[in-house]
Amino acid sequence: MYLSVPSCHSIRQFDQTRQGSAVMRNLFKELEHAYHITRRPVPVDFRHQAFFKKEPCEYTYELYAQQSDKNGQPPEYIINCYDTYPSSKKSTALLNKKALGLKDATVFSLCDQGSACPILAVKLACLKKCKTVVICMEEIYSISECWGNESYYPKCEAAALFQVSPEEGEWKVAGLRRQWCDKGVEDVRNLALLLIKDTLDEAGVSPNQTLIIPQRLNALYEEYIQSYFPHSYTHNGRENYQTADPFYSLEQAYTHNVTKKWKYILLNFADHKTVGCLLLSAAKAESI
Repeated sequence: MYLSVPSCHSIRQFDQTRQGSAVMRNLFKELEHAYHITRRPVPVDFRHQAFFKKEPCEYTYELYAQQSDKNGQPPEYIINCYDTYPSSKKSTALLNKKALGLKDATVFSLCDQGSACPILAVKLACLKKCKTVVICMEEIYSISECWGNESYYPKCEAAALFQVSPEEGEWKVAGLRRQWCDKGVEDVRNLALLLIKDTLDEAGVSPNQTLIIPQRLNALYEEYIQSYFPHSYTHNGRENYQTADPFYSLEQAYTHNVTKKWKYILLNFADHKTVGCLLLSAAKAESI
């Protein structure tokens, strides 16, 4: 099975006017009040450009139009992945199906699985051996939601789309792993290190042949991964796009001609829920 180059939307703003009337935002406010949930105070100088101009699901058609592989057999599945809940009154899965005009495709969403959720989508596509569109999107309801504390990169709205196909793609799926992790950041780092090593060992791949793309969780996490795997790459934004994050880095690396030098690329997903690895091999790669 092959993976296409991801298409990602990256234009954000500080303005929160769209979020003011969001259904889910108002619901979360009511829940916070009912259960006495207090968010961390946001610094007065924290003006992070976390929001899209439109809802993330409204960029689906635009992202799909950027995909080169739209010929041949139409996708049989559309899988939506997210860690934050969309605010639309309608099903995001059905909205995306309508936006893509794929009336015969089976569509559903995967959520509450942490940032490593896309690994489940890729695994399903590989098991079914059928063409699948995977959409990773995150929606932020207020600036306080994207602010954790000084030690973590802020979360942002995100929208990334790619295809998994038995026919063609830029990379071949060479291995994948995913495991729950409900402990602190040190345990996340240790589990990530273990999974990266196990994924490479199982595929018989050397770290020297592999470009590692870690989740932009925080600087400490990145430094830890880079101390063991110096050949690493991340997108320029010091922010976390959750389920879509490694795909933003992969798209940027491809655009900047970084990926063509590597025979293997490993996407590392990580948060306090799950840790995962997706190993890709390139048919055409120059020696490093």
